[in-house]
Amino acid sequence: MAKKKWLEVLSSNTHYEALVKYAKEHGSRVIPICAELEAQLSEFDAEEKAMYLNDLGIKEAGLDLLIKESYDLFRQTDNTSGRSYQI
Repeated sequence: MAKKKWLEVLSSNTHYEALVKYAKEHGSRVIPICAELEAQLSEFDAEEKAMYLNDLGIKEAGLDLLIKESYDLFRQTDNTSGRSYQI
């Protein structure tokens, strides 16, 4: 993968932009994930991963963000059961 600024690549994709617009209109969020990038990141240690993401202009890996968002959604939907979860 060429070291292009990832957000520049996404912002030039009309399908991605249409999806983001649709999600916003419906109170949802889009989490972009690039399988190739995530595969590369899985081979790096924490310091290399942080440097690589920084070079690409990405604050957080897509899978990390997906996990955080999933936990947040889980907490929101399960807060009425009275159960407590340690995540």
